[in-house]
Amino acid sequence: MLKQLCQKLFLLTSGAFLLLAAAGTNAACDPDALLQACDFDSPYSVTLQGATAGQAIGAISFRVTSKRPKNKGTFQASKYSVIAYAEIGTEFSLVSQYGDSMPLVLTYNNWNGNFAELAPSTSSGQLNGTTTFQPASLQLAISDTATALRTGTYTGGIRLLWQPANACKECVPFTETIDIAVTIPATIAISGLDDVSIDYPASSNSQAFCVTTSAGLDFNIRADSDTGSGSFILEGLGVGDRIEYRVAAGSVGGSPVDLVEGIPSAAQWPGDPLDNCGSGGENMQLVIAVDSSALESAVETAYTDKLTITVEVQ
Repeated sequence: MLKQLCQKLFLLTSGAFLLLAAAGTNAACDPDALLQACDFDSPYSVTLQGATAGQAIGAISFRVTSKRPKNKGTFQASKYSVIAYAEIGTEFSLVSQYGDSMPLVLTYNNWNGNFAELAPSTSSGQLNGTTTFQPASLQLAISDTATALRTGTYTGGIRLLWQPANACKECVPFTETIDIAVTIPATIAISGLDDVSIDYPASSNSQAFCVTTSAGLDFNIRADSDTGSGSFILEGLGVGDRIEYRVAAGSVGGSPVDLVEGIPSAAQWPGDPLDNCGSGGENMQLVIAVDSSALESAVETAYTDKLTITVEVQ
């Protein structure tokens, strides 16, 4: 007699979307200033979905003017340069509450479309000035690094110095410090799980799936049975006959650990830091098993349950 057990797996995942936010600006632009940068997005804050080398963080916008007196109360544009100084050490970086470092690449975007990548404490070279206040920005990106960035909030400051060209004898340097905060929240994703069908005389099903977490953080697993409460239960479609089943999970190639219905596992496993387990293929396995004697005595031809698998970073 053929008895079929069908089980549907519905997945819950958590994640974070890219969110840019800036709060607060400095003093208003001074129309009499010969050299000034003003209207900064500072302090500047951003939340990223994960972090990889070369990833753009965002642009801190402001306005800039650089001019010199010409004659009879008129002005002409005057060239200027920019120097950026690291707040801590000799390289541009932000530091998390755990002491981890996020190295930065800074690019100065001038009002006329020209740009210069800034090296610490080094002049950008001459940039074109403007007699009126025009928009400019400082582009932030994560520098190449072999170290995976852990979750947390990375903070720090960059001091910028605008230096007038020698032609402007009346101009004086202008400086501004920009406070920056970059948050990498804990993220997690699950993929690769399919509906399960067990056809008698078979009594179990095993499948591999993928769990990715930011920076490979550890996670645990909770399994919830839609039919059972404290137990995993398959329910017959007719008279309501029930069969208990077992759920186990573990790393691929390892020994699966039995799960308790509705309770997060005590065991934890490392997630893959790359999307869809790009580091080396699916990293987890799920085992569904039914006692053979229960199948032998079953009175229904089909039993079902909806199983919800939840993974949570630790």
